Amino acid sequence: MYISPVRKGLSKLRDAKSLDAALAELGSDKHRPLDRYDDHSTDAIVTAAWLRRAAGVLDNWKPEGLEDVRDTEGWTFGVA
Repeated sequence: MYISPVRKGLSKLRDAKSLDAALAELGSDKHRPLDRYDDHSTDAIVTAAWLRRAAGVLDNWKPEGLEDVRDTEGWTFGVA
């Protein structure tokens, strides 16, 4: 699992340079320019980049010991 090297409280990405740096850490290309850089938009882009990177790691989607929770609650990005 990837943990960001950015310290708590400094993780809001509100400019093109910061967004591209985060994307590079995740192995993604630079982004297409946005009309506005707010933390909601940049969060969505970084989340999508992380999901693309993490999608092929099966352990991310079947964490050991959480089968009961999955079966009763489902997962955030899909239902079992």
